Amino acid sequence: MCAVPAWRAATGIGPRCPRRPSAPGWPGGGGTFLRTGDLGALRDGQLYPVGRSKDLIIVAGRNFYPHDIENLASAVSGDLRRGCAAAFQPDLAEPRVVLVLEAARSAVSRLRADAAALRELGAAVRRRVGAEAGLDLADVVFVFPGSIPKTSSGKIRRAETRQRFLDGRLRLIGEVRAQYSAPGPVGPDEPDLDASDPGIRPEAVRTTLARLVAAHAGTELAAEDFALPLAALGLDSLKLVALRGGIERQSGRRLDTDLFFGDRSLDDIAEALVRTPAPAEPGRGEPVEGPGADPDHGAYPATEGQVQFQFRHELLPEDTAHNLPVALRIGRRLEPDRIRHAVAAVMARHAALRSTLGEPGTATQVLHEPGTLPLDFAHWETSTDDEAEARRLLQNAAHRRFDLTRGPLVRTAAVISPRSTVLLLTAHHAVVDYWSLRIVLAELLSSLLDVRLPSPAPARGAVDWVRHQAHALDTPAARARAARAVEKWRPVRDHLLFPSGTPAPRRRTPASVVDFAVAADLTRRVYEDAKAHGHTPFVLLAGAYLRALHEVTGQERIVVGTPYHNRDDWRFAGTVGYLVNMVPLLGDFRSGADSDDLRARTWREVRGSLETAEVPFFRLVRALEPPRHGQNPLFQATLTFQQSADGLLDDGFSIPWSGCRQSLGGVEVRAFDIPPRDTAFAVSLYGARDGDRLVFRLEHQEHLVPARTAGLLRDAFQTALADLTAPAAPLSRTGTAGG
Repeated sequence: MCAVPAWRAATGIGPRCPRRPSAPGWPGGGGTFLRTGDLGALRDGQLYPVGRSKDLIIVAGRNFYPHDIENLASAVSGDLRRGCAAAFQPDLAEPRVVLVLEAARSAVSRLRADAAALRELGAAVRRRVGAEAGLDLADVVFVFPGSIPKTSSGKIRRAETRQRFLDGRLRLIGEVRAQYSAPGPVGPDEPDLDASDPGIRPEAVRTTLARLVAAHAGTELAAEDFALPLAALGLDSLKLVALRGGIERQSGRRLDTDLFFGDRSLDDIAEALVRTPAPAEPGRGEPVEGPGADPDHGAYPATEGQVQFQFRHELLPEDTAHNLPVALRIGRRLEPDRIRHAVAAVMARHAALRSTLGEPGTATQVLHEPGTLPLDFAHWETSTDDEAEARRLLQNAAHRRFDLTRGPLVRTAAVISPRSTVLLLTAHHAVVDYWSLRIVLAELLSSLLDVRLPSPAPARGAVDWVRHQAHALDTPAARARAARAVEKWRPVRDHLLFPSGTPAPRRRTPASVVDFAVAADLTRRVYEDAKAHGHTPFVLLAGAYLRALHEVTGQERIVVGTPYHNRDDWRFAGTVGYLVNMVPLLGDFRSGADSDDLRARTWREVRGSLETAEVPFFRLVRALEPPRHGQNPLFQATLTFQQSADGLLDDGFSIPWSGCRQSLGGVEVRAFDIPPRDTAFAVSLYGARDGDRLVFRLEHQEHLVPARTAGLLRDAFQTALADLTAPAAPLSRTGTAGG
């Protein structure tokens, strides 16, 4: 900011501020303030300029200051000149970050002659910046001394450096790149996996694993990294899914799920690959056909989940708990016809978006040919960017009931002003899950904003997944896993977390919400603790949530449900449809909350539950025959932690109150909150990482979980999370039992 008293602004005397829109003063400031684009910090009452806002690097909703990255990198080795580095994003619409470094004069000849030394230096820089700043560098570029332009006062001219990089005008010594897209072909001297080869060479395995980890985690591996836990390499649960898919796609071999837990290592995976023979047919014992093999129209069997959605839809005739609305504020006016055409193209591409359910009791779904279902699109023109008015207009479209048999089961709406568009996409849960919504949103934004976003590989369709799932479940091994699941859950089949007496008939289940965020320091501890113990952050969140429910309800055994993506097979990674399965997790506190290591117990429970995650939840319920009490059987609380491995949109968009924003093609896209009208479970905790913090929305049914109880649950969860990540600190009780 440039502060100019009114009299000096009028006379032109004083600092030469650019002619930009003025900003209001702060209390007691007085005068006129013009936006200069400078970044500053107040310390001990003094203002220190620290940079320019246009140089700020934003990746996945997190702010990175270039000078921090540059200082970290320059200090890695004496072969680099201190204060002679420039970090920037070549394309603001993409997360790629480039770091240009000047080599010391004494190191130029050696680095030019020794490619291995150059690669080693680049890997050291990337590891230092990744470990201490939490940023994955795409390219580390080494240049001759004096190549980076500076101002007359010695400041780095980052914009000019970026332009020289894009124009190829930097005096290069060499460049070390990381693979961030799908790994391409290997070079002539690099061994690779061959799916048709009956035996795999160990050196080919290690080369391929290194490339895949670089693609999915942005991490360049050293030899010692192969023995580290996968979680220590920055691979969360969904990145591990993507890694597994890449390995199986390239090797043609099916690997055990157990190999891809966070406490396993790349050495474990490599050993298993070498020992696993090539199958007669790739996949899970079924032929692998092309991505276009899925039918485009006709009647087909419904999934177990779709049947239950339809049952609940009939049982609660006014309920909209399974409407999934997602709204975005786009910093550009979009013409209605353009929106309409983009939506129609996406629906034509994905058969699930053109599906309806058959008549109740038939357990079928119907795929309609493109263009046969009407396009449900409404829009309103406004003269101002009034977000409250936009929310009021869109709520009806978000919360209007779908006709599951007539369709369509997808609708869009937009509030359009001269400078922005608030776009709403609403779909019924019977045809999409949250994984699918990310794919659909990314395709819409790519079309509407003319930007290129990463897209998943061509995938099989949802109907083909149903056939695949039926085949996978009809094996002796799968039936044995289902039997183990039934035996495990039989002792708690009557579990009821929030008793309500005699259930009264209801037409809907209204929702209330509690929104909260976990501070940056605790968020950092969660991720560091997970890496240190070789598991994913979800384990800590699950442990904290189970303990909070135990303390608030006073019950000794707690069961929560969590969605499992059900996309272990790489052929369905880009499938749009309802594929997820709800998996129960048990927290047993009969011996107390402090008597055992809660983290270790939760990790064992998560691992054990994932071993039977493919068993359809409602098939498990039918086998258990639990008592009827008017609530969801077995669990009435759920936990969903939204993570992505696709690079499409920042995870913070999953929690819309966060205001998560992202620049796509120079246009700001921001999450726009439309709170839920109804909710399916007594209490549901949704979370995601938004930049430096964890953000959450706690949905609860007010008639079962009053606002006071929901507030106690929020507080107990945060306390438990802090206890779990406190270094060498014992767990402490919150004293919130009851409520």
